[in-house]
Amino acid sequence: MSGIVLTSTLHDPEASLKVPLEKALSAIKENYREWVVAVTPDTSQEIVKVLEENGVEVVVQGEAKLSADLVEDNHLKALEGGLKKTEKGDQIQYIDGDRIIFGAAYFPEEVEKVTDLIKIEYQGADYISLTRSPEDVTDHHNSLILTEQSLTRVYRQALGAEIDPASTAHVFSPAAGQFILDHSAEREVMRYPHGKWSILAKEGNFKIDSLETEKILSFETPLQFREASTMDAFIDGSFTPDLAQELRTAYSEGKLPSAKVLREYFRHLAEADNQRAASEWQHRIALAEDWIDFLAKEIPQLDLAEQEIKKLESVISSERQQLEKIRETNLSERAREVKMR
Repeated sequence: MSGIVLTSTLHDPEASLKVPLEKALSAIKENYREWVVAVTPDTSQEIVKVLEENGVEVVVQGEAKLSADLVEDNHLKALEGGLKKTEKGDQIQYIDGDRIIFGAAYFPEEVEKVTDLIKIEYQGADYISLTRSPEDVTDHHNSLILTEQSLTRVYRQALGAEIDPASTAHVFSPAAGQFILDHSAEREVMRYPHGKWSILAKEGNFKIDSLETEKILSFETPLQFREASTMDAFIDGSFTPDLAQELRTAYSEGKLPSAKVLREYFRHLAEADNQRAASEWQHRIALAEDWIDFLAKEIPQLDLAEQEIKKLESVISSERQQLEKIRETNLSERAREVKMR
């Protein structure tokens, strides 16, 4: 019987994900035929042990061979490992390790819903972008929302599909996955290669589909801040020591933090008048610009009509200007005054 081979990357030096991982395994085993995880060398042996004891194929990152960039190389090793596990009729799903652990631990019914749709309604699909619901996106910090709006508009125009390039979740046929693996090294290095993968699928003449998910792709809170030594340094303004402790306790007990804790965490990332918030904005803007620049260079390979190219170039120009406006504006004030376009 055909199924889905799940593949992920994971970096967890502090074993912060151990409790939710243990909670997630039953849903992952029930919905996926195999799970391949490419871990960084720094990932805790506690995590590796839990994975291996539960039949997960663990690929430990070594010397970069598939890309000059170690992060991209690890993503490609995950994809390569997933391809090796496929059987006739299988599909491959890539999703970041922390997101699938979070989703399967706390929303197993949503994982089941999505995998059932892939197996039944999308069986044999070449490439599926797993998208986040509008609510899952807008629950986050404005530095993420605003920059990903620009990124998404450009990619949707280029690919002619309602994809979510920054969701970091895809489903491939073995043929599409192999094409992406074979041709990634021919393109410019992309540290986070998800934007490259969807473009390569288009260039390989694979049909682009999309499937909206709920909750399972919403994870953004870094669990490494669960530890007091780093969490206390993160405290600022309304993100108080009590809220920090609640966040630590919730994750250590395998529970979801309250909406208030997450709201203040995201507010801190977007609105706090400090270096951490400023760095988060800079990171998000640079990421969006890098992906848009990569796409712009690939336009000749996309087999678009002249009018489609002109429209795409217009959208790219507009969104580059939008990102520059965000950069030039006082970022903390911008976050408070933003109006969703």
